[in-house]
Amino acid sequence: MTIFKHKLDEEFLTVAETKEILEELERERAADEDREMRYELARAIEHVNRFAVLDPEKSNEFVAELLELEKVDEATAYKIADLQP
Repeated sequence: MTIFKHKLDEEFLTVAETKEILEELERERAADEDREMRYELARAIEHVNRFAVLDPEKSNEFVAELLELEKVDEATAYKIADLQP
């Protein structure tokens, strides 16, 4: 039996935006004492805490500036914003 998965939607996020989402999820999990945080979630939170340089608003502004450049596509703009050269 084969289960096929279809990609319904794709949205790029900066590390700063991801950090904001994961912080909210972490607060929800902390409020419920019965729910334990999975290893993968804990590692993801640790990663974004280490690598998120800008706040979400500034990172979105930076992405918008990069998208104005002729040779930068959306995926590349988000990756550059995450790396902050």
